[in-house]
Amino acid sequence: MFFPNISAHTRQLFIGLWQFFPVYFWIAQNTLCNVLPRAGNDLTYLRRTYGFMVLLAAAVHGYTLKYILSSADPAGTLKTMFLPSFATPKGLAEVAFTFIQWDFIIGVSATMMWMAGCVWQCVREKGVGKALALGAGMVVGGLLVSPAAVIAAGFGWREERLREEYAKPKEE
Repeated sequence: MFFPNISAHTRQLFIGLWQFFPVYFWIAQNTLCNVLPRAGNDLTYLRRTYGFMVLLAAAVHGYTLKYILSSADPAGTLKTMFLPSFATPKGLAEVAFTFIQWDFIIGVSATMMWMAGCVWQCVREKGVGKALALGAGMVVGGLLVSPAAVIAAGFGWREERLREEYAKPKEE
């Protein structure tokens, strides 16, 4: 977890609170389902949710890049933050940090493979030109607004495609 400029005690508090995220999410989900009016179309809520996640991820990405690029600390580079070292870690904190970096690499790789599948689906449905534009947009968007924002937008795009697919009359 990346929290610049906070004490170790506060960082541990945030990490401890994060452990109960599934419980918080379940409570929030059940509360919202009972409070919000039920629409016949869940796509409206999905659009809002994915849009909010794109904005949140872009804001966090921008802040993180600003912090890293303006930091005088030699450990505060993009390479040291995101790419794990192959040297033997010293101490539990370094082991945990290296584990989180590898978890990040594996998670992003899996998501990028899913997104490559979306591009391939676009090739089949829309043609190579639109698929290349989609793929280039994913790469550029990942650099500018963050991989997480692109992933959220990708999930939103996928929901739109599924909605279109299910709305088509079935051929028999």
